[in-house]
Amino acid sequence: MVKFSIIIPTFNSKLTIRRCVDSVVGQSYEDFELLLMDGASQDDTVAIVRSYHDKRIRVFSEPDKGIYDAMNKGIDESTGDWLLFLGSDDYLYAKDVLLNVAPYLLNEFDVVYGEVESNLPEFHKGKWCLELIEVNRCHQAIFYNRRFFGHAFRYNLGYPILADFDINLRWFLNKRYKHRYIPVIISHYSTGGISSFSKDEAFLKEVGLNKLRYNYRVLTPLYKKRAARQYVIANPDKVILNFFLSLYADMMSLIQKIMSPNQK
Repeated sequence: MVKFSIIIPTFNSKLTIRRCVDSVVGQSYEDFELLLMDGASQDDTVAIVRSYHDKRIRVFSEPDKGIYDAMNKGIDESTGDWLLFLGSDDYLYAKDVLLNVAPYLLNEFDVVYGEVESNLPEFHKGKWCLELIEVNRCHQAIFYNRRFFGHAFRYNLGYPILADFDINLRWFLNKRYKHRYIPVIISHYSTGGISSFSKDEAFLKEVGLNKLRYNYRVLTPLYKKRAARQYVIANPDKVILNFFLSLYADMMSLIQKIMSPNQK
């Protein structure tokens, strides 16, 4: 049997946290811990969670540097074999989610991901592929083997809104990490959070180059070309690097035409 660590970052979440916690403590699969990583809420969030008196729930409340700092702290405090991150306004889709997912969590995999339910139909994407690489996968449907994070690998706090996208690109593009898709709805994802209406400028500036850094062998010449040009467009001030990336993009374009002459 595997042990789950369900990590929930919170801040002034009294209106939604009970529904989220209920969805976890009501699971038919009982081998889990719930880590509430609270950013020193000034409302009743912490009191609500402590009122459950469930030994599987651990509450940490102190100032943090945002959601990904809280998630990093949760990783450090977790003891489970597989980690899942939920927002305080999200909740597990059904009472048998953990029971149904557990058989898929073989130790040979670093990441196992499924689906989320939301009021936006585009979140039902099926297996992630290069054609969908520009759209993030919801971390509310992703289980991470704890060895994936290890002792030092954490969310990049330099990306305050899309650090989870950065993490997902790392495991998807790097052949070092084994991942599998399962056609299971894991959670209900609540839209309208900060990532729905704000841009992560730091992430957007670096994502093109990061795609090449994270193991470009996964990318075809077409996507290598796109990644290089994506960085050039986002960073017009990087004159020298852009010169070489532009040459690289032209080379990839030529290789692409040779390999797939009909592909644009």
